[in-house]
Amino acid sequence: MESLKKDTLISNGYKYWDGFCDTKDLERASNQAWDFYKKAISEGIFYDKNEAKEIGLIYEKDGKLIRAWMVDGYSGPRTNLRHEDNIMYNEFSWFFKSKTFQKLTDEIKNYTGPDLDMSMAKLIITLPVKLFPSYVRDIYLPQKNVHRGSLIPLVKEKFRRAFYFAHNPWHQDTIDYPDGDNLSYTTLISLTNRLDEQAPLLFCPESSALGVVPYPFDYTIKDNMMVYKNNEKMFRLKINRANVKSGDLFVWHAYNFHTVKPCFSDEPAIALRFNFTPSLSNNGIHDKRNIREVSRSVLSMFTETCGRSKDHNKENN
Repeated sequence: MESLKKDTLISNGYKYWDGFCDTKDLERASNQAWDFYKKAISEGIFYDKNEAKEIGLIYEKDGKLIRAWMVDGYSGPRTNLRHEDNIMYNEFSWFFKSKTFQKLTDEIKNYTGPDLDMSMAKLIITLPVKLFPSYVRDIYLPQKNVHRGSLIPLVKEKFRRAFYFAHNPWHQDTIDYPDGDNLSYTTLISLTNRLDEQAPLLFCPESSALGVVPYPFDYTIKDNMMVYKNNEKMFRLKINRANVKSGDLFVWHAYNFHTVKPCFSDEPAIALRFNFTPSLSNNGIHDKRNIREVSRSVLSMFTETCGRSKDHNKENN
């Protein structure tokens, strides 16, 4: 028990593993991700401003560009990434059978027990700001004026197979699956460095004890501290940076406050992201095709089959 008290995933709500990814897995995943990224950039990844207007993604009001998909009553083209288009379940599906993924699930089971699902997989790309068309800059910068940093709607549909971000304001991962019960860990295997201006990744270690916080929340930042206010009191939270490098692993709980700053580097920040949830919990995922069973205890297997073998179920269906 004493060793658990010293474990940063328990004390801080996050943990870092240096050089976690198998060398061959890292090389293969990095090459695939870079090939995909370079093709998208060379062919033009964004709709231009006129195209975005014509198809109903943006409009102007009082001299400002409005993201139409964020407005009630939106009726334009779809802006979500469907399971069948997600690159992780297609070209990257080999990764689920890799040494690294097995090592990852073994590590996560140390904290969750054997009843575990991988509930969502994503290829995350935080794009360099220098690649933004001027109208995209106007919409997403400065970061403090924007509550959501996803670029997916403005990316041409042919390249909408990964998750693209301009940045990600301070938030908890509870906002991603509001119908879930938030029993989840997010794991990030970095395929690039996250040093200097390459999409800095920041966390508040003390924030995990606050539980679910309504988004957006009231805070101010000064130096390396956040001052957060709720209806009852004020909290002073330390801010730490996750200086991850290619092949490193970073894991955090859904309650942890974190942010991704804009990428002012010449290179993007690219990572593989996997969410893990207990098998019998409500993970909030609507499209169950995203979920992959990792492992089950005998009790869970018995419960999930209503006390009958799977063969018995098949015979009576």
